[in-house]
Amino acid sequence: MLDNQPNNNAIFEILNDAENSADIPSVEARKQEIHNEELKRTKQNTEQQKELAGKIFWLLIIQVVFLMLMIIFQAFGFFGFKLNNWVFGFFINGSLIHTYLLMKQIVTGVYFNEKI
Repeated sequence: MLDNQPNNNAIFEILNDAENSADIPSVEARKQEIHNEELKRTKQNTEQQKELAGKIFWLLIIQVVFLMLMIIFQAFGFFGFKLNNWVFGFFINGSLIHTYLLMKQIVTGVYFNEKI
């Protein structure tokens, strides 16, 4: 029991020295550092989301142009292009559902910062 007493005093002395030391940052400095890290992370996330949204936007533009060409080829039969009406309907509906879900993902992620 007597051996533990000096060790406890040594620990308290180290803690008291540490509290008085200028090497340990204050609570306010640590809060500011955490806040700066969060701002930096938020800025990086926003930049990445904008970049991804731009790429998906151009992907959707290409998809819509492709769908318009498919509709025009189906309607006028250019180059002998003719699909069964059921196949064409499934193709168009599937593409439109895919487009809707991509747009929903973009809007939800970029503007509301939610994950689906």
